[in-house]
Amino acid sequence: MENFASRSVSMFFFRHIQPYGIRLKGTLHGIGRHSPEEQLELTARDLKSVEDILGDKKFILSTETPTSIDCTVFGHLAQFLYIPMDFPQKQYMLESCPKLVKYVDVM
Repeated sequence: MENFASRSVSMFFFRHIQPYGIRLKGTLHGIGRHSPEEQLELTARDLKSVEDILGDKKFILSTETPTSIDCTVFGHLAQFLYIPMDFPQKQYMLESCPKLVKYVDVM
């Protein structure tokens, strides 16, 4: 059976046009103007700041149950920890932010 998807217009879009669009969006947003090392440093500072805000609390706003802020933060952090890819942020979280890793596991 012939693979029709490899010849389709959508596959052309995802292989050639979308990567250019993602790079352009990153450059226009500003994060794409930094080197990968600078991007890692910026995200490491952000992760450390979130851990400092969390402190010894179970949830960010010191509530008994998670709030929408906790759900939002969890959504962003879970991408680093649970997607089976080697993100440098994942390694940083595992080594330097044990409270954040525990927080994500609790959520």
